[in-house]
Amino acid sequence: MKLKPVRFQQTRQGVRDLDQWKDPPFPASGGPIPASARPNLSEWERALSFIAGAGLIGASLAQRSIGGLFLGFVGTALVQRGWTGHCSLYQAIGRNSADPAQGPQEMAYVPN
Repeated sequence: MKLKPVRFQQTRQGVRDLDQWKDPPFPASGGPIPASARPNLSEWERALSFIAGAGLIGASLAQRSIGGLFLGFVGTALVQRGWTGHCSLYQAIGRNSADPAQGPQEMAYVPN
C-alpha cells in the first residue's frame, strides 16, 4: 500500500486537529514537522523571492563570467526560498512573517 504525507494543523495542546480531515487518517504518524521545514515567509515574500530569483537566473545565463555564476547561485537560493517558503536567516533571528493562523503542524501518512 502506498502512503502519501499529509500535514495536519496542531491544536494548542500539541495534538493533531482531525476535525478538518474528512477521511480517517492512517495510524502511523510522522511526528511534528521540524522547524527547518516550516514556512516562515508570507505569501508576498515567497512570490517576490521566486520572481526575483528567476530573474537573476535569467540574467546569469546571459552573462558568461564569474559574476554570472554568482548571480545564478543567488537566484537559485531565492527560488528555493520562494518555493519552500522557508528562510534560514529568518529562522536564525527568530522572525516569522508567515500567516499566524497556520500554527504548528504535524505530518501523518494516509493511504494513497
